[in-house]
Amino acid sequence: MTRILLSLGAILICLRMTSQIPLTITEFDFATTPLINIAVGDADANGKTDIYVIAEGAQKITRLTNLGNGTAFTSANYLALTKQPESVGVISLNGGDDLYYTLEGDKGMYTLYSKDPWNSEKKDGPVLLDTIGGITQAHLKTFNYPRLVMTSDTAGDLHFVEIINGSFNVIFAISSYSINTTITPGQMSSFVQVDTITYFVPDVLSGLLLRGSVIWNSAINQLFYQEPLEVIDTDLQHPMSSFTYTDAAGSKLLFVLDTGKNEIYKYVFQEESFEKTTIDAAFTSPSLMSFGYIDNDTLPDLVVADGSNLWLLSNAPSRSLQPELIMSYEEPIGEFYLADFNNDGIDDIVSVPVSRNKVLVSRNDILSGTQPVEFLPFGYWPNPAQHELYFNPGQKPAWVKFISADGRSYVPQIEDRAIVLNGIPSGIYTVQTGLDSSLFIDKVYIQN
Repeated sequence: MTRILLSLGAILICLRMTSQIPLTITEFDFATTPLINIAVGDADANGKTDIYVIAEGAQKITRLTNLGNGTAFTSANYLALTKQPESVGVISLNGGDDLYYTLEGDKGMYTLYSKDPWNSEKKDGPVLLDTIGGITQAHLKTFNYPRLVMTSDTAGDLHFVEIINGSFNVIFAISSYSINTTITPGQMSSFVQVDTITYFVPDVLSGLLLRGSVIWNSAINQLFYQEPLEVIDTDLQHPMSSFTYTDAAGSKLLFVLDTGKNEIYKYVFQEESFEKTTIDAAFTSPSLMSFGYIDNDTLPDLVVADGSNLWLLSNAPSRSLQPELIMSYEEPIGEFYLADFNNDGIDDIVSVPVSRNKVLVSRNDILSGTQPVEFLPFGYWPNPAQHELYFNPGQKPAWVKFISADGRSYVPQIEDRAIVLNGIPSGIYTVQTGLDSSLFIDKVYIQN
């Protein structure tokens, strides 16, 4: 039998690793079956984020099941497959965390409904998303509409695909709209305002940043209008990824990582125009970036992988501080994600080195100790909500965090009787609420 884990659950104390913030590091050894890809999500909807792994020579997806404290995980075969999987990811198609994956030699992408308010775990089985041109999941982009995704194919075309329910609770995919291009897209991002989706596509090879928009008709759940792609920035070399952020005042910001110039650019939009600035961080070889909440304030942070170093840019939307070193690993970082594994309201880090021989879970210990999770709702109303969520005034939360299916986090303003939802897009969110020594988990639908 192929050995998957050699040291499951062992806390790694490594003298060659240095950290500027307190971290507890747990290592999971995959030396005998090198890793291809990992993903993080809560597919069993138990309020704990797990890690999904595909490895060479293994026709299956393995799950590292989170036991709740951010350092203890157990390994289990999650999904048996007929071929070698090539990539895996997590999206939200109907209110919960759902898996998607590709198989070696197959064109297209498979989706798998996981557990959520409407479906038991893996109930519907895998669904082939599309085969036009060979869709690649590396650039899958979900929106706030539960079953609409955007993806690219191996020919460089972009596709909007809707996943719908049929009779007998069977799901299937239809291609709603396709855009013919010849680009090599990096990580795409978008803003959503009412029913208008404005999306951004970095073209890795040409160095162009493109923008397009479509309108989604909520009444009939269909796309019915689109604006053609336009180039909005030609002064890039190798744009790999992009992230969007809308602050509490409604300001729209776009961040783009350019690995050709070793820079991160911030675009602040006013209607159709924007102001572009460079984030002064003096990176030498940045390769990956992600948004999250790493320090103990309520402002979003940008985390950047630069060689073997992981850097924190605290309060990225209005940052004026110098980058802070989070961690120096033994070798360059090949892949990393931010997720709250111990439900303390602060993001932890899961990473894979370029050698693909291990998974490192770095629990963020800025907060002293963890909080027990209460698997009962806190008691917010109304649900769905538009502008505010109300709670019992005698039980005011200490803090609240909204987490979208794609991992975006929002920390709203807490008033005496309500949570203010300004700047949080429409969608279904996991809501973490801290009160006294406990943490509560809710599912809330925001409908702006």
